[in-house]
Amino acid sequence: MVIHRNMPKAVIYSSLEMGGLHYPSFEVTQDQKVILYLLQQIRWKETIANDMLAVLSAVQLVSGWCTLVLMNVTKPLPHMAKGWFTHIQEHLSNMDGSMWIEDQWNPNLQHKEDQSRMETFANTPTITTPMLKKANWCRIYVRIIIISDIAHENGEYIPGSRMAG
Repeated sequence: MVIHRNMPKAVIYSSLEMGGLHYPSFEVTQDQKVILYLLQQIRWKETIANDMLAVLSAVQLVSGWCTLVLMNVTKPLPHMAKGWFTHIQEHLSNMDGSMWIEDQWNPNLQHKEDQSRMETFANTPTITTPMLKKANWCRIYVRIIIISDIAHENGEYIPGSRMAG
């Protein structure tokens, strides 16, 4: 392209309407290749696809969401450790995109009024990221995902003995 290396980055990456060259950034190109690679491996259904689905299921379990992690990208996952799938989720959110993977595991709600514990915690306006991480570790220790996991059989209250793990 014969672009001088000292050319201002604003000129290289800005749109044509703004007088730039509209050159795609490295992050956009990398995200495109990562998403295409993921889709390619899932379609081939080989060993790598099985490993990806296993890791994606583990991410789904640790996240505590009942909605698919790559499908509902409007909600960030600040309580999760950074990894490949959280990176994809974050960048899909920036692009206003989503992915539905057919064989991906996700927990089901057991009752009509049931909710995910982590989604409920994340929607609390006063909660901070460290508090969310601590709540997630406690949720993993007690082995709950949804409210029905710890509620009384009639669903009216949570017995105090159920929080002991």
